Amino acid sequence: MKIVPGIFQPMSAQLGIVDLAVNGVFERFPNLHVVLAEVGASWLPTLLKRLDGMYGISAAIHGRPLTPSLRMSPSEYIRKHTIITCSFPSDTDPDILAIAPEIFAFGGDYPHPEGLNSPLRDYRSLVEFMDADSEDGFYGDNIGRVLATA
Repeated sequence: MKIVPGIFQPMSAQLGIVDLAVNGVFERFPNLHVVLAEVGASWLPTLLKRLDGMYGISAAIHGRPLTPSLRMSPSEYIRKHTIITCSFPSDTDPDILAIAPEIFAFGGDYPHPEGLNSPLRDYRSLVEFMDADSEDGFYGDNIGRVLATA
């Protein structure tokens, strides 16, 4: 049953980063960063959009925030502490990358057989819409931020 874990792999990543954000782990450990690889990126816009709303609904129902020590919204913690490597051409959708350009990093999945043969060349043609700052982040600065705090 190798298909089942493969289908739910992105869901596990989502659950993990939401848990770290909502339960204050990123708040308590400001140098902690999570790098997600091979989980796609299409789920990120919906997650970021809905997370803060659900967190706010929970606070309204319970009369207080779940984690009062949070100084930012849960989605802001994810934006600050998470990097998603783009391993598949579908990860380069302009609408997805525009949501949080600071969160994405280049990853061509080479030399895996399902990866791109020439990832750098192929990705450059897929993300030519990026401005210079976003491109610098995508090709090194975003992952460099993580490595600088390690």
